[in-house]
Amino acid sequence: MIIRLSAGRCFNYGRFTKILPTEYMPERTMFYWSKMYTSQVKPGDTYSQLKKCITINIVDFKCTPLQKLHSGYHLIEDATGYRLTDISEVHFLEIVKLADLTIPRDENDAVVEWIEFLDAKSKGVIKILADKNKGRAEGKTLMMAAV
Repeated sequence: MIIRLSAGRCFNYGRFTKILPTEYMPERTMFYWSKMYTSQVKPGDTYSQLKKCITINIVDFKCTPLQKLHSGYHLIEDATGYRLTDISEVHFLEIVKLADLTIPRDENDAVVEWIEFLDAKSKGVIKILADKNKGRAEGKTLMMAAV
């Protein structure tokens, strides 16, 4: 299922699929990101029609060697860190890393709370995490039906 959301100039895609762990997840991600990006225009269109594409990978396996639950990537110049454009964002939320207590985390960070919410195994945990953030109320309804 592909979900397209439009908010002003930002054009976001979310792709929900069940995938097996792969060592090629970064390549797979960029392949699908490029398809999303290039599908916005056809020959003869102006580049001003291109909108920002964000890819968020929520996975239950390790994708990166980083000691982080969430990693975000942008197009930046190597030496200066200058951001070439904001047209691209790629994020990895690695649920499996929740079990590694050596990975630093801020329990009040909204992204960490979302990862914990998505990993919740009981209705009680789902309710507690959903009550901490009203934005998860609809997600709570869906998760409660699934657990």
